[in-house]
This record gives sequence, structure tokens and C-alpha cells, in this order.
Amino acid sequence: MPFAFRTHHRPLTAHVLDDPAIVHVFPIAGQPFHLRSGPGLAFAVIDRLAPGGELRVDGQVTDNDGFVWWRADSGDRWVRSDIVTVVEGECRNLPTINA
Repeated sequence: MPFAFRTHHRPLTAHVLDDPAIVHVFPIAGQPFHLRSGPGLAFAVIDRLAPGGELRVDGQVTDNDGFVWWRADSGDRWVRSDIVTVVEGECRNLPTINA
């Protein structure tokens, strides 16, 4: 069953993979990374992922600024793809969340 999101007044849907990828954060400056409520910097920070932490992702979207965001498989947290590295799976093959 697809998930539905709203961002910038556009409804988004995603297909869920049975085997999501795992991403691993870069330990940049030893700081945790923000996990947001939606795919973009305008969305609220709702959690943090510490350096060395892992997060399973199951979908992706490109925001209006051209950044790719990956959705956690929980469906409620997002991380920007350029601040993490993939340790398992192929994130480029994640389903794209379409407007």
C-alpha cells in the first residue's frame, strides 16, 4: 500500500520495497544528523541519527533545491542523501516518490 505525504502543497506517494537499503552516516565533526518529518529543510527536525548509526530507507524524492532525500522505512523520518553513505543495498534503485 503506498504512503501519502504533503510537501509544498503537492501530494506525494511512494511504493514500499520489501527489502529496503541500509544507510550509514558519515562521522562529520562527530555531530548527529537531523532526521526530518519530510523531504526538505523546511520540515521539522523530529529525531537525530548519531555518527555510526544506521537507518533503513525505502524511498526517495528530490526536493525543490535538487537534493535527494531518503525516507526511513518507518515512513515518518527523512535524511538527505549527501550526508550519509550506503553500507548495504542500492539506494539509487529505491522507488521515487512521485508528485
